[in-house]
Amino acid sequence: MLTQNEIMKQILTVRHESPEQERELCFTLLSQCEDRYEEAFARTYLADALSSMGLLDSAIQECKKALDITLRNNYEELSLTLYNLIGIIYTYTDDEQGALDYYFKGIKLATRMNDNMMCGALFANIAFLYRKFQAYDKAIETLRMAYDIVQKASENKMRVAFNDYVYSRELAGIELQRGQPDRAMEFLQQIDNLEEHLDDTELLIMHAAYYQQKQNKEESLKYLKIVLEQIEKDDNQFQRISYYFDIIETLLLLKEYEEAEKIAQKAEVVLRGMNIPGKWVMLAEYEIQIYEKLGDSQKAGRAYEMYYKKDVQQSENRKQTEVKRLKKRIELQKEINKRADIEARKIMLVSQSEQDELTKIYNRRGIKRHVGAKFKETQQLQKSFSIAIVDVDYFKEYNDTYGHPAGDNILQTIAQILEESVSKAGIVGRYGGDEFLIAIAQRNSEEVEQIICCIREKLKQKAIKNRRSTVSEYVTVSIGAVNVVPERKTLLSEYIHAADHALYEIKKTSKNGFLVLSSF
Repeated sequence: MLTQNEIMKQILTVRHESPEQERELCFTLLSQCEDRYEEAFARTYLADALSSMGLLDSAIQECKKALDITLRNNYEELSLTLYNLIGIIYTYTDDEQGALDYYFKGIKLATRMNDNMMCGALFANIAFLYRKFQAYDKAIETLRMAYDIVQKASENKMRVAFNDYVYSRELAGIELQRGQPDRAMEFLQQIDNLEEHLDDTELLIMHAAYYQQKQNKEESLKYLKIVLEQIEKDDNQFQRISYYFDIIETLLLLKEYEEAEKIAQKAEVVLRGMNIPGKWVMLAEYEIQIYEKLGDSQKAGRAYEMYYKKDVQQSENRKQTEVKRLKKRIELQKEINKRADIEARKIMLVSQSEQDELTKIYNRRGIKRHVGAKFKETQQLQKSFSIAIVDVDYFKEYNDTYGHPAGDNILQTIAQILEESVSKAGIVGRYGGDEFLIAIAQRNSEEVEQIICCIREKLKQKAIKNRRSTVSEYVTVSIGAVNVVPERKTLLSEYIHAADHALYEIKKTSKNGFLVLSSF
């Protein structure tokens, strides 16, 4: 029989090779542990194994049990491992804020422990989140900071895998993701000998993406074939899903739709054992593209249904209080399933997922998709782009005085006024509560102000009484906007932040006014 120390050493040895074996060793250690440290160690790496197997809910439960023990007993190294692991799991489940919270807890602890290796690895994980949201410059900046921190490390007690090779590989991945294959190859060439790293699936996927972007289909497919052979042997189910998605994306760009369908089917088999709605949504998006290109409307319809169903589930996981909305979506889904016309069903599904139920204009999802697309288009053209945020003055007081049904009528009226005023010049959506967002492309600041004045005049003509307002006897709005030509590295979020700041300035001083900024 192995001793507890021998079991712990074996766990660290097999954890990257076999999650199943790691799990069984952890169960053995739990049955034999004699102190709290051994229990915390067993639960930490049991969570690690479960996350690799895609059992994320169970993994989080074990993490919390382990973290409770480590914090109570001041087991700092295990706490640090758990902060990193929990952050990774939350990244898997698309809870980026949760991930950041734990990464920064880890950075604070690693700094106090003077563990530069782990501190650098945590910053590298944050760089991955920036990359996920296409904030590439910030991703590179954070990754370089992580690398600089790691260079100061005198030891690697946590066995963190972050060296020159990984650094170059990650930089190459960022450049490929933003469509810079030549720049990516400069980093890939810094990796001395590719033959020594043929077991690195991520590196092989990058080479496939590189050749796809260089329009060398034959070479790209060659690398994808090697990748497929390798990942079939991978016991890390979640990692396999990520690789499958990378392959599908490359195959779609290569217009190899039938091959992409085969990989999507493999991914679906693996996902069936996982409760990860976000990954199902991603898979459905890929399948929609595949089947529309293949002309299979029936399968495309089923993919839309899966997308809609899993998207609802993902939203429910994030916000349990949206029970009423969930019920209405389920009822709508049942009604849609009865329809024979798949195309009509597809259009309705997409429309409902992007439409605000009360005002019938875009919701936040619709804003994200349509405004995001318009922003990218305008950015490429290097034309002016404007974001305006409209806030109803004294809306809470109006609701308290006249009732929520009257408040709903106000929101519907303002939504109609915005659509009429903006018309084909831009996009209108409900940003949340009593706030609306307007996006206008290729208009100068004077034209934007004209549209805003039109909105204010139309609302004034409605003459809707609000006796609780201190700026007017009628319902009014405050509008903050920004109108700037976006640079290549500018993010849409920067526009929204600037418009929100302009709105704040108006609300702070007078309300019932507007401010259009010409710079951030």
